[in-house]
Amino acid sequence: MGLVYKYFQIQSDGRVANTPDILYESGSRKRTAPQDEIVQIYVKDAPCIEYIDFIEKPFLLVSDSFKRTAMLYNGELNCRAVVLTEKKACCQTVYWHIDLPEVDCLPPRKNNAVPTNRVVNTSKTGGLSFIKYQAPKYLEPLYIIRLDFAESIIRRGLVGFRLTGLEHI
Repeated sequence: MGLVYKYFQIQSDGRVANTPDILYESGSRKRTAPQDEIVQIYVKDAPCIEYIDFIEKPFLLVSDSFKRTAMLYNGELNCRAVVLTEKKACCQTVYWHIDLPEVDCLPPRKNNAVPTNRVVNTSKTGGLSFIKYQAPKYLEPLYIIRLDFAESIIRRGLVGFRLTGLEHI
């Protein structure tokens, strides 16, 4: 019998072609999300842009459908609208930046590195379905979702992400 996963790392699916190329820099900390209530950010012009439901770089952005589903499972989340704008096409698409709870739910780190054995400590997740694990602040965050939330976004036909099973204790 195989291993049953209760938590997954969710990442942007790099196999999807023509995703929005976001043109955003914020000083020396390029991964820092905008702090304004509503933000307009330009995307690089391209003939055909495929707006996926989950973007993790330069910071977390999710589609409206993804956000609504996350709200069903996590309740109150702080969300800010981010309008992605194509100049030449005169087109705008609304995404959401979610301030996820940051939870230290993976094993202790050695030398400030992300743990190689990614085992989620379920007692530290607080029952949340969508969380962020941030190793030292200069490394990329890991986004973690619970099985029920993962099933829900798959059933809704959302696209642009991949899931990697995480062991749990």
